[in-house]
Amino acid sequence: MLANLRYSYLLESSRAGLLRVAQLQAAMPGAGLAERRALAQLLAADGRFDEAARLHRELSGEDPDPDQDHESRAIQLLARLN
Repeated sequence: MLANLRYSYLLESSRAGLLRVAQLQAAMPGAGLAERRALAQLLAADGRFDEAARLHRELSGEDPDPDQDHESRAIQLLARLN
């Protein structure tokens, strides 16, 4: 169901809808790193830099992918608050 909603919001270009779906997907039991990465990206795109940075900091200790430099992204996002 969430995948269908996500697709609908993509067609409508509804960032608020996409963000809500990403929040729900990330909160689902068994949600993976990909869902949480997507949420962090949408939070940043929505100007919610502090929330995105907090999520990147959480991911920095959990994500084994070396290409995902979450700590650096968190620092960059926090700098945008000034």
